[in-house]
Amino acid sequence: MLTVQPSLVARQIERRQMRLAIAVDTRRHYRSSEIQHRHFLQSGDMADLSKTLVVNAVDEIGANAGAALEKIESTLPGDFPADIDAAVKDAVATQLRVLQMPP
Repeated sequence: MLTVQPSLVARQIERRQMRLAIAVDTRRHYRSSEIQHRHFLQSGDMADLSKTLVVNAVDEIGANAGAALEKIESTLPGDFPADIDAAVKDAVATQLRVLQMPP
């Protein structure tokens, strides 16, 4: 898995240049900075999934993200660049806040 997050942090690329390999929502949002929780609801609706199922899935991702990051970090070599690790963790935290479902 590759990440462009350190390049974004270093301002070598702009956020609008970051695109995902998949899209969400009826309007095909590929840029991670555009994706909101409602886009997952709309994608779920298009797939005939219940709102409860989609909300639970997004909530589960949020609930398990910290443990997943810790597991990945435990497998990284000791000389893995700290700036890449920090950039990815910050980006995940930011995106998780955006994806939180409103009450």
